[in-house]
Amino acid sequence: MTLDQSQDVPTAPDHEEISQLIETGYINAFHEADFPKMRRLLHETSWCVFTTGDGALESCAFDDDEVRDWAGSEQEWNHTILSVTQAGDVASVLLEMRSKADPDSAWVDLHALLRIDGEWYDMNKTATHASRADWAGAGEPAPGRAPDRDQIVQVAQLYIDGFNHADAEKLREAFHPDARIAYTDSDGQLESHRIYDSIDEWGTDLDEPSVYGRIISVTQAGDVACVLLGFDWTPEPSNGWVDIHSLLKLDGTWKIMNKTATHASRAAWAAPGGQKAG
Repeated sequence: MTLDQSQDVPTAPDHEEISQLIETGYINAFHEADFPKMRRLLHETSWCVFTTGDGALESCAFDDDEVRDWAGSEQEWNHTILSVTQAGDVASVLLEMRSKADPDSAWVDLHALLRIDGEWYDMNKTATHASRADWAGAGEPAPGRAPDRDQIVQVAQLYIDGFNHADAEKLREAFHPDARIAYTDSDGQLESHRIYDSIDEWGTDLDEPSVYGRIISVTQAGDVACVLLGFDWTPEPSNGWVDIHSLLKLDGTWKIMNKTATHASRAAWAAPGGQKAG
């Protein structure tokens, strides 16, 4: 069961640090063609998915060759960090970028980050062309409510129901075939892989539905969206998870493209009972 209920999202304690990392390791690395800066920010397992101005989906792994190409482009961008959301060791940044040389080259990104061994890393980027990003691509104030909130929440519901009932078809309906997961466990150890590689195993060890999904917040900017979700393990809530799901609208249908998560014991206020991060 998923409770469709948002709660107040507090100011990110590491807002300044996370913003500085994005500006230094991403924006400035473009300007300066600085491979080491960009490589430091983008985790070796990090991934990028985005839709172009015509809605076509593209993706790439941020391996060394790709990062060198990105950093070596020497593009200069005007940018605005629209929001930073943090729940302990997991965070998201909504970023708008416009090329100084080509104003039509403009994007709105969702960057999902994890804190690993005390250091923040960008685990994935989910983006759409600014022309498809509604208010975030047009320099307008954010709407009070995500226009597609109901549809986006339904996708999160498919994930919870699919897990609770070991229903692989519902899980495949929720996630894009190329969707990836990156998470830190209670010890802070990182796991990362393609979701479809393990989707048939999800929930198969449950004797009965044991996950309660809390919709903590929903953010939408046109064709890109983000859900902060409490994945609460009902037999022992302290052993659950807090997820950031990054979604894209593809041909009118929302799909989860990236899931980035941390154990509830490391998710601060967003964990059941507002536990402190470990």
